[in-house]
Amino acid sequence: MIDLEFIKRAEELTKNDVINNIKLHTQRNKKNVRKWEKSEKGKKKINERKKIIRDAVKNADPVEIWEIRKFYRNKPKGMVVDHIIPLSQGGKHTMSNLQYLTIEQNSSKGKRESYHKVYSNKLNDIVHI
Repeated sequence: MIDLEFIKRAEELTKNDVINNIKLHTQRNKKNVRKWEKSEKGKKKINERKKIIRDAVKNADPVEIWEIRKFYRNKPKGMVVDHIIPLSQGGKHTMSNLQYLTIEQNSSKGKRESYHKVYSNKLNDIVHI
């Protein structure tokens, strides 16, 4: 069933209303992230991630560490650095395992999808073009 009242309200929204709603949502999300980071569960998860990276970097070549730092510093605007094979699934913190993704692409990759499923789909898209 189509909600005509909803459609009417949506059409009345101006661009500024949409921008303000996005800003409000972003502010709320940042507050929630900060709360999570301060919680015991958040602190534990952050420390686990830091330990994984420390262990990965411990035996790394200093030149590669420098390249990884440059890769992070030079990321394009609107992009995030992503581990192709996540560290939590045994991936390495090396240049060959890093890529730039948009936030949407990184979110859609998600923990639930396996590495093979995500990248085999991308490969199929490339082949069919």
